[in-house]
Amino acid sequence: MAILFGDIHLDNHADFGRPWREGCNTRLQSQLEVLARIFRICEEREDYSLVFLGDWYHRWRAVDTSVYSMVSRTLQDLLSNHPQVRLTMMPGNHDMPHKGNASVSTVDAYRAYPNVSVISEPTNVVIDGMHCSFVPYNQDHARMRDEALRLYDTQEGWLFSHIDIVGAVASIDGYVATDGVSLDDFDRFAGGVFGHYHMPQDFMAHDASEFIYVGAPMQLSWVDAMAGEEAEKVRGVIQLKNGIVTRIPIDSPRFQKITSDLKSDFRSQDYHLVTCKIDEADDLYQQVSKMGLPGNIRIMPVKAAKEGRSIVTRPTTASDAIAAYVKARGTLCELDAATLIGYGNYYLDGD
Repeated sequence: MAILFGDIHLDNHADFGRPWREGCNTRLQSQLEVLARIFRICEEREDYSLVFLGDWYHRWRAVDTSVYSMVSRTLQDLLSNHPQVRLTMMPGNHDMPHKGNASVSTVDAYRAYPNVSVISEPTNVVIDGMHCSFVPYNQDHARMRDEALRLYDTQEGWLFSHIDIVGAVASIDGYVATDGVSLDDFDRFAGGVFGHYHMPQDFMAHDASEFIYVGAPMQLSWVDAMAGEEAEKVRGVIQLKNGIVTRIPIDSPRFQKITSDLKSDFRSQDYHLVTCKIDEADDLYQQVSKMGLPGNIRIMPVKAAKEGRSIVTRPTTASDAIAAYVKARGTLCELDAATLIGYGNYYLDGD
């Protein structure tokens, strides 16, 4: 009845990004290839209702003009090449300049595209006979809960939202959400499919209703790579048909940490990071060159561990600099170092 996905966060992501075309880089190219794969899944499954659950763009206050143009033209081409697909879009917090008002969003213009619906207010919609309650993101958790409960009208209905759920694992180093909405409030629904957290995960409420974070369709950063191998096996989209949820994995670029002996299965689409001692760096650069390894590989020299910490000596990105600073100086509050690094990267990326 529907293919659902969310949190694609389209952008010129800097880490490992190389120039591509018209002001866009290869990281955005990879994301648009995943988007095209999602449209092909609709055709392959003969399920032409495609539902997006929020966070279309990454930078929530100022989307780069080149990115917006490239994404918009790609979406237009995909809709033209797959005329049977009907896309329903709901803005997420990254799509909203004011996080309490979903009626103003970076996806609102797409309502003018053929076969696209944009839902910016809490709304009930019937999709292929399935009762669907849409609740866009809002910083007020109690308001989101009340909006969802007001929409409830049948036990067969499903809840779709971009939302914080208490007890869900956020994408930042396994951090478990302690603030948000309780699933117990929604157990009258047949189930729910949510965007917002990037790690695929499932829940049950009162052993009856099924709730799912579909997760990001591809890894977006080293933080997403922390989700673990089991999550990566199902990272992609889901199909919801006759009340049954089926996860459909998508083969996409992944962030891989490898050892300095370079013993790994290298894929040209992946992003590889190898750490080594400072005095081994030059030899390792030469070895990588001789082996003809993929271009998406970064060598990071580090000092020997001192008092249980490794210090990055030549950070190549702002993210590396954040990690170096936190790890070298320890934590200054109750949060652990990994969580601090995650928050640093999160705010660095514009949120």
